[in-house]
Amino acid sequence: MHVEVVNETTWRVPQSRIQNVTHHAEQLFGLPRDASVQLVFVADRVMRRLNQRAFRRNRPTDVLAFPLHQLRPSRSIALRKMAKDPDGFLRLGDVVISVPTAARHARRLRRPLTDEVAELFAHGVLHLLGYDHGRPREASRMEKLTTRLVA
Repeated sequence: MHVEVVNETTWRVPQSRIQNVTHHAEQLFGLPRDASVQLVFVADRVMRRLNQRAFRRNRPTDVLAFPLHQLRPSRSIALRKMAKDPDGFLRLGDVVISVPTAARHARRLRRPLTDEVAELFAHGVLHLLGYDHGRPREASRMEKLTTRLVA
């Protein structure tokens, strides 16, 4: 899976952690190598605007996912039939992470920011693949899959 990283902050992106999540997602879900995700790192101000537009919540959040397709959760996702973009990629969507909000969460949990970001990226990828956490059972499933993706 290809990840296009757009960093609108001064924070140094942990490429190896992003690649690790990507590798595990390819293996766990059978994602084709030409699947593509855009990963965007932003400040709270930008995240607040995105959260307001998408969910009418006037506050920043740690991660938002904007899927381009309505996929159903599955361990063997049939993406191969989807149309590729002009660059030859099967675009899944965008994952946007607020670095300041992620940093606050990491401090509260007493863990490195790189661990928090890897988990948020994994969480966002799961949303792009159709997973949700609206119900307790779904939330539990997403937590388990997130753990596997960041391992």
